[in-house]
Amino acid sequence: MSEPETLVARLAALRTPVLFVAGVPGGICERSRALLDQHRVRWVGIEPSGHWVHIDQPDRFATEVAGFLREV
Repeated sequence: MSEPETLVARLAALRTPVLFVAGVPGGICERSRALLDQHRVRWVGIEPSGHWVHIDQPDRFATEVAGFLREV
C-alpha cells in the first residue's frame, strides 16, 4: 500500500465510498491486503492478474467496478 504504508489510511479517511481493485497473486502483497482489512477499506482481488488488473482481466475489472458503482 506504498512503502511508508500511508495510502490505506488516506483511502480510509475519504468521505466517499472506496473500492480498491487488486490483482492476485501478483498485484498486491499479503501485507497490503492486511492493511486494507485493518482499515476496513473495501477491496476485491481479481485472479489471475498482476499489478495492471484492468489490462490482465478487463472484463472482470469492469464487472467489479460497475457493481460497486451501482451500489453507491
